[in-house]
Amino acid sequence: MHWTFVAMALLGQTEPGDGMCEAEPLQPTRLLRRLSLDLTNRIPTPAEAEAALQGVTPGMIDELLASEGFLEVMRAHHADLVWPNLDTVELVPESHMLYPNRFADGTVVYYSAVRSLLVRQVGETTLYSPCRNEPASYDADGNLVLEEVRMGDEVVAYTEGWVEVEPYWAPGTRIKVCALDALDAPVGRVCPGPRERYPFADSQCRGIRAFERFLEEPFEGSTISCNSAFAFLSPDCGCGPNLRNCATREVVRDIASQMLEQQLRIIDRVIRDGEPYERILTSNAIEWNGPVVHYLRNHAPLVLDVYQGEEADWSLPNLDYTDREWVSAPRTGRHAGILTSPGFLLRFATDRMRAHRYYNAFECSAFTPTGPLPSPFEPCSQNEDLTERCGCDSCHLTLEPLASHWGRFIENGFGELTEERFPTTADAAGCIPPIESAERLYRCLREYELQPTEQREPYRGLLNAYVFEDPADYGFIEGGPALRVEEATASGIVQRCLAERMWTEFMGREPTDAERSTVFPELLDAFERSGRDVKALVRAIVERDAYRRLP
Repeated sequence: MHWTFVAMALLGQTEPGDGMCEAEPLQPTRLLRRLSLDLTNRIPTPAEAEAALQGVTPGMIDELLASEGFLEVMRAHHADLVWPNLDTVELVPESHMLYPNRFADGTVVYYSAVRSLLVRQVGETTLYSPCRNEPASYDADGNLVLEEVRMGDEVVAYTEGWVEVEPYWAPGTRIKVCALDALDAPVGRVCPGPRERYPFADSQCRGIRAFERFLEEPFEGSTISCNSAFAFLSPDCGCGPNLRNCATREVVRDIASQMLEQQLRIIDRVIRDGEPYERILTSNAIEWNGPVVHYLRNHAPLVLDVYQGEEADWSLPNLDYTDREWVSAPRTGRHAGILTSPGFLLRFATDRMRAHRYYNAFECSAFTPTGPLPSPFEPCSQNEDLTERCGCDSCHLTLEPLASHWGRFIENGFGELTEERFPTTADAAGCIPPIESAERLYRCLREYELQPTEQREPYRGLLNAYVFEDPADYGFIEGGPALRVEEATASGIVQRCLAERMWTEFMGREPTDAERSTVFPELLDAFERSGRDVKALVRAIVERDAYRRLP
């Protein structure tokens, strides 16, 4: 017999009467071993194997499905779908990153390399000057004493000593930090000048100065919060009390891992409690612990590109960084399961990326171009509306309406653009000069079409989500990601996609066309009758004869 036919027979893909033998059923102990490895990623204990000698009972399967091991298997499966990784995301700006500087005598003092340019550097030479290896000293008025650093006759920097601080990430301990970096004032003067004293800040300040005519008050010399995006331009602002606005590489890695855990805990809850599967993608409930709360309150506001939304939208609990217990809290507005969790929105920075990942992971669909792109010099290739650009339209006719469900979530960040703070039009949003602050001006320029090209002129003043959008699709923007999930669930798309993925996960192969037409209706019926409990779908798969035969 040809080996291909033998392999097909062993996979159980033959039909009775086709002249080939069907694969033999697994003996009870081997069936239990397969079930245990597939459902919990462990082999059965001797006691479990002995109990299965007379047969694997439904109760045994229920125990496996109710185990922590099954949750771990489902975690790993969904992690492959949502790609939880924040390695390329700047969670904390470099101006607030602390690095250890080891002196010759072994003393370790933490400092910010970027702030060394902004507050210590004087000349044109780039010199990452840390502080001196000695305690900081102060004059009679309480000001830090700075000493000149010279290269020949030229002063190139000023340096200070260090202070000891109890960091928020390790209460009860003390570390040495350069005193200019450890400043704990709540507010400071931004861009105070002169240029000769702060040359590296001056280029940034001059860029903002060009927009001062649009502001209610001059930016340079104004007082700002040291927990705001322009704090790096204020020499008065440091890391804050207990260094709460700064982080080390270890702290950033910890925060990133906790933000990913936050996503996976949504999956845990829905599967453990037997909630309808789509609540992974629609639930407004989310859990918080100390590192994630600390990040939203103290680090995210420092990144100009990241709008974290209003704190009330997140219902943040009062937790210190070291509080590792997870606390559940409801979110408001359009928040929808993992699809609007901070980790997901940061990982997939644009609305198109977010839509594409959802479309592929939970609707089992992909965007495939219909043919080669035409010449970029053709007029049709210059169209800014991607749904009408030649060669791009085949994908973007679907992608653009899908991406619009995230239209009221900021790109390159994770806050919701609520109607109260970000109305549909720029004039209603207070984006007509004079504007209240430089940060608000930046948000207006980023979120609204204020300087349109010729093709964008009809959309002048609109929130970016509405640019090139068909008015018939405005409901997608208003409904948010949950609307798309609810519609896809109502039509059965989410259920069929999950059934396909679960079959492939536990059968070790994709379903055949025959199985899709004959077996899947039974699987989906069991899934629906359970209230779309994932465990019921998996149980229906592992109870099939095809699963219980020799692979």
